[in-house]
Amino acid sequence: GTVTIMQFLGGNHRSFRMFGHPFTGSIPLSQLTNFIDITGAGGVSNGFTASITNNASAFKYHTLIGNSSITTGLGDPGWVPFTSCYGTPDSNMWHQYEGVRILIRGRKGEGLTTTYYTIDPVSYRMTGQVNTGSFHMPLVKGTAMVAGLPVQDYNQMSNPYPAPVDIAAVCNNASGQLNGTVFWVWNGLTGVSGHWTSVDFSTTPNYVIPANSSFQVRALNDGAYLPFTESNKSVSVDYQVLNQVRQIPDLISLDVYDANYNLYDNLRIKFNALATENEDVHYDGGKPVNPDLNFYSWSADHHPLCQDARPYKEGEVIALGLTSNMEQDFIIKASQYTVSNGGLVYLHDKYLNKYELLSEGTEYRFTINKDVESQGNNRFELGVQPAETPISTAVGASLKVLLLPNPATETVNISFSATTKAQTSIRILSISGVCVYSNTLGMEDKGTVSIPVNTLAAGVYMVEFTSGNEKVLQRMIKE
Repeated sequence: GTVTIMQFLGGNHRSFRMFGHPFTGSIPLSQLTNFIDITGAGGVSNGFTASITNNASAFKYHTLIGNSSITTGLGDPGWVPFTSCYGTPDSNMWHQYEGVRILIRGRKGEGLTTTYYTIDPVSYRMTGQVNTGSFHMPLVKGTAMVAGLPVQDYNQMSNPYPAPVDIAAVCNNASGQLNGTVFWVWNGLTGVSGHWTSVDFSTTPNYVIPANSSFQVRALNDGAYLPFTESNKSVSVDYQVLNQVRQIPDLISLDVYDANYNLYDNLRIKFNALATENEDVHYDGGKPVNPDLNFYSWSADHHPLCQDARPYKEGEVIALGLTSNMEQDFIIKASQYTVSNGGLVYLHDKYLNKYELLSEGTEYRFTINKDVESQGNNRFELGVQPAETPISTAVGASLKVLLLPNPATETVNISFSATTKAQTSIRILSISGVCVYSNTLGMEDKGTVSIPVNTLAAGVYMVEFTSGNEKVLQRMIKE
């Protein structure tokens, strides 16, 4: 029979939320307008709450007009506003299995003007006949391509049951149906408007989302589906991946925060010998567009990724993109850095010509300003360097040393990091073992030192870096 679903939304944060409904049929947005304000073109005449601008606050995603290659401006055009709360024409109905995006301003009457206000919690109700039993949720894939890659395969799908559901288990059971190994859930409590969080279901076998929520997946082909069963239901919601608590081997997780450590986006680089530099359907994750800031890598075949799996290749450069509509200070933080065999990866800020050797917890502060070069696809990149040759008597040695540029002509920059402060020194030795440069830095645990090498003869040298009882040797080429 008919069931009424009730749900509570917390306050204190005005942002978009990704909703779903658990009903077998379609419902109009008017089911929600007694509880929350939804605005749109035409205002009251179309069932919306009147506002100063009548800007749309409710959207649905149309895969077949989407373009997931767009990472700037208004983003993916697949997001289309509702033009009526009455459900007429049928394109304004909220259909079975369909996820929607609605701006939550607080309780009814709040946030419709520019006046400062407290964002209160709100409860809402929806009514219909609920989905039960096992079924296949259909997905679609369009034919549009950009640079030979599909851009119409994202699907915004509803949790189909009136209960928390393990979406990771559903995706793991969808063999051959999905493009990539991730799905996306919306975190509406980050940044200003929220951001998409990717969940790798190949390494996270269980991830439970709330009732009446929605998520994104990418269809591998038209006619793909997600298989749901009653056993996918759960009694609790799992947010562990939102907090990035899992430690995954050979993974670099880079988070972007504002100056107050509010999270805006996340990028994961996974080193996997079975993957390639191109987008891999079995290892990578595409990049859905956030409203405030987007941080992503580029595959070799030029597709933006939020999860980039590729082999560890010494000397490789991984192109990054970062776009935002906000001019302010930000922080890139390596929330996880686990690279096998002492592998070194550095962040290169090409705009400021700065290099930052990455280790777990490394933070790099930067600013986006009016200069177009302060963001985009040409500011940041990652460099993959050969591992050091450590000579150490310390247990659990963790001294990291990076030489850039190498080969060098005028100056070599030596960046280092250690777990504790210790007496630190540098020597440069010729291939025959003659010391041609030495410097004592004192008690240090990290930093960068610029050394002029323009007077050295061309050839191969060894850089000996010592911190306490740890020592690292690296080869340097002088051109």
